[in-house]
Amino acid sequence: MVCQSQAVWLPNWLSFLSGIPECRRRKRILVAIQGFVDESGTKDGQKFVFSALLSDAEKWAHFSDEWDACLKMSPRIQYFKMDNAAGLDGEFYGFTERQRDEKLRALCQVVNTLEPTEVSAVEDMQKFAMTLGADDRRPLSEYYFFPFHTININVAYTVGDMGITQPYEIFFDEHKIFGPRAKAWYPVVRSLQEKTIQDLMPIEPLFRSDRDVLPLQAADLFAWLVRQRNTCGDTFELSWLDEELSGVKRSRFTTRNSWTRSDGIQGGENDPEFLNAKDTAIKTFKEVFGFELPPRDKQQLKKFRGR
Repeated sequence: MVCQSQAVWLPNWLSFLSGIPECRRRKRILVAIQGFVDESGTKDGQKFVFSALLSDAEKWAHFSDEWDACLKMSPRIQYFKMDNAAGLDGEFYGFTERQRDEKLRALCQVVNTLEPTEVSAVEDMQKFAMTLGADDRRPLSEYYFFPFHTININVAYTVGDMGITQPYEIFFDEHKIFGPRAKAWYPVVRSLQEKTIQDLMPIEPLFRSDRDVLPLQAADLFAWLVRQRNTCGDTFELSWLDEELSGVKRSRFTTRNSWTRSDGIQGGENDPEFLNAKDTAIKTFKEVFGFELPPRDKQQLKKFRGR
């Protein structure tokens, strides 16, 4: 197949793809992931959600132009945050409910044109706080850590389910505290996956600002919706948005973690699969961090915590 070069389609935030042949570059799967938690809390427990949107690079490039044009339509907003839309504050301050709803419907139509696949990871923060979160071994005790790795795995299985055989790229919204700590452990978690999944997963996840990478703003919409659905059920304000997003495919690999004291690696000293996974994790951990567990001094402890 002859690839005709039309590099003008490649926006700045996709410049890292420039070394890939044009025909493969356009079809490269890109994943935008946004996290959402309502810090105000609820009686039935907080939920932390990562939602990911998957599509190919060429579609994302067109999407970004259309999303940007929709943001600029009157009444104009500079950027999109679903929490602001729900509360009529931030960029949505001064909007009437009707104006807000019209803007949301227009943005949903842009998403439908993209026809992305959505997959999420949901964590019950109250139950996590009473189990693994009660431990003092950071970053494992931080609410961000396990959902971060869960969504990476969920995305990999979703990509495989789509019949994709080449690695994809993944973007997380920036989180300057928890992001680097969780990312430091990514090679260890990746090494524990089966070979076909490892081959799909990127060498490293990327962190970008949602002001620059517009697909992250669309992922924010889904993270908010998934959290509301898992907190309030099917009836909540703006629940009609689900019907507006008819062009979105839902992955079967969405997960909901409800932590108990027994959660974790199952198996025993006589279980070959458990022993193999344990040996792989120990070896990869040493390669990544430069020492064996447990940390023996402050410098090793600092690395263990991803700092």
